Amino acid sequence: MQVHLRVAGSAPADQTAEFARRAEEAGFHGIGVPDTQLIMRDVYIALALAAQRTSTLDLMTAVTNPMTRHVSVLASLAQTVEELAPGRLTLVVGSGYSAVNTIGKKAATLKEMRESVTSLKALLAGDSVDFGGFQARLPYAAGRRIPVLLAATGPRTIELAGEVADGALLAVGLHPGSMDAARSILHAGARKAGRDPDKLEVVYLARVHVADDLDAARDMARPICAQWALEPYRARWLREAGVDLPDLEVPPELEGLYPDIPHAENWEEARRLTSFLSDDLVTQICDVIGLVGGPDRLAARLRDLDGQGVDKLFLSTMESYAHPESTLQAFAGGVFGKLRSS
Repeated sequence: MQVHLRVAGSAPADQTAEFARRAEEAGFHGIGVPDTQLIMRDVYIALALAAQRTSTLDLMTAVTNPMTRHVSVLASLAQTVEELAPGRLTLVVGSGYSAVNTIGKKAATLKEMRESVTSLKALLAGDSVDFGGFQARLPYAAGRRIPVLLAATGPRTIELAGEVADGALLAVGLHPGSMDAARSILHAGARKAGRDPDKLEVVYLARVHVADDLDAARDMARPICAQWALEPYRARWLREAGVDLPDLEVPPELEGLYPDIPHAENWEEARRLTSFLSDDLVTQICDVIGLVGGPDRLAARLRDLDGQGVDKLFLSTMESYAHPESTLQAFAGGVFGKLRSS
């Protein structure tokens, strides 16, 4: 199984690049850096610097979007970074989320996502694309494959990924029930477009927090659990996993978290405002959405996922803005070693 690590771009880009070097040294197969202006530094500058400090590490946008960057700009940026790390760049494209929320814009529609992914793939392949009646192309397209994945949680976006993208970053949890249901939708989209579902790249998003104190680790994940319980397109995957979601009394102050629940700047306040979730419900959701607990528990969970056919895993910590130092140390010093010795 290939394990990728989310690395926030909040620090200066050269520091993010140095962290990428250490992630490669620690045994991670790749990193993913968010593309969310106003909150973090520029992802493409950070990935370009990371490309120069690493030799095997896969580099991902996690995730970029077509609303704050025109698709022609995305193609140019991607090709420029890929030249520094041939064969190591993957573009994960999403609808926008915090990147658009912070500037008062709406997320990309399914139609916009379809057009963006299709145009982006064409430009990177060296083909011409029609922009308002003008035929444009990327003359320096290298022709090397740059995978374009769609970040997908809702069923329609997952189906779209199967139709037009090279694969998907699936945020549906790690329970066999939710993963099987999502894969079925992804494969249906591929067959609808006459494509081979087995050729799609599938990366599963996993929330992670490494701590020997299991109760404390779960409490750290409480705001993420609340996000999953409250957002309908995430809650459906909890139900697919057998979680019974009760009616929840949500404090109105929760809407005031900046910029949103999963990226709250004040995590202690986010934990306080999501205390309406019972400990039992938090436990159930944590077991579905990620890897929470000590190194032994995580290693056992990863072995199970590997046995279930999970090829690629993208770990996203509760640290939205800090480099995931404790997670890197835990995997380098314990989790990877336990996996190798098993």
